[in-house]
Amino acid sequence: MRQQAPPANRSFLNVQTITALKAEECDAIASSVDDGSWVSARVSRHDDPYGAIDPASRSVLSQPLAINENGWPALAIVNAINSMNATTWRFDLWGFSHTDQPSVLLYQAQVNDHFRPHLDAGEQNPTRKLSFSLQLSDPSSYRGGDLLFGGSHPPESRAQGALTVFPSILMHEVTP
Repeated sequence: MRQQAPPANRSFLNVQTITALKAEECDAIASSVDDGSWVSARVSRHDDPYGAIDPASRSVLSQPLAINENGWPALAIVNAINSMNATTWRFDLWGFSHTDQPSVLLYQAQVNDHFRPHLDAGEQNPTRKLSFSLQLSDPSSYRGGDLLFGGSHPPESRAQGALTVFPSILMHEVTP
């Protein structure tokens, strides 16, 4: 029996943004962070399974996303991503890997925090298919910090509650 090729998907490299959370839900996530738990985010390296701190490539503070006993907000994020995936990429998704859990990131203007152009999929994250960015802050409360894909595309939405989802193989960056 001859196997058929999978259906063509011309949108497999698309970037999609929706409003996933209300402002008060974003504020609740932001208030759940532990001010004493921020650590410098690492950059994946093929020679170091834990990654390295490399401020020239990535300068941002990070901590794990706090998830309550009902699975919120992770469940809301997963449901939104699954819905977007069903209509755009149609990847076979199975959830967050226990070694690759969502984080809250804190970019600070006074230290020029940024994340230079990079891919999210690779040797250190071989199962990652989709990546996401969820805007927790009110856009009037900060400057810079734009999520960019390629040099000629406009920045993604900075609206509070905007969930931007994209294939992890897309080059992207966060501006200072």
